[in-house]
Amino acid sequence: MGGAPMLLEECMRTLATLVAVIILVSGCAAKKHEPAAGAEVSDSERWRKTDEAVANSLAESVRNPRSHAGGITHVVLLWLKTPGDRAAIEKIIATSRQFTSIPGVMNVRVGRPLASTRPVVDATFDVGLTMSFRDEAALHAYETHPQHVKAVTEVLRPLAGKILVYDIKEADAGGASASKVKQ
Repeated sequence: MGGAPMLLEECMRTLATLVAVIILVSGCAAKKHEPAAGAEVSDSERWRKTDEAVANSLAESVRNPRSHAGGITHVVLLWLKTPGDRAAIEKIIATSRQFTSIPGVMNVRVGRPLASTRPVVDATFDVGLTMSFRDEAALHAYETHPQHVKAVTEVLRPLAGKILVYDIKEADAGGASASKVKQ
């Protein structure tokens, strides 16, 4: 029974590896980015670190494809009241990274949108955040955790003009969300 799905999974892992290699080799680090006020890191170094983080993330998903099976991904997109406000962006990024200390939070990734010429890509938001949780209970515990509540009331709401949140339950091997599978 696992022939075609196993082959598809192997193809996807190979594709992810190829994308990671292309990103590293293509020289995305040479791209220019708006200089940050008072930045100590050069733009090319910032791009190199971004490329490295993307490649590491893809490589980890290839090495450990089932590490988050049944898990929850929490996606947050924020548009600032003052679009492009660097101080606000950095404050949100720093605050978001602190969420890793909350029990049940497996992973936090936060950053700016990647510019794209593809019409399907919406890069109008100022900050994007993804978090991984082992299960729904961990997500619900995070939502009421004092550190999260404080961040929302003291940082996110005062700075963000619009916030979109998506919570995604990872599908099982058959493609269905584990909590929605009918027997």
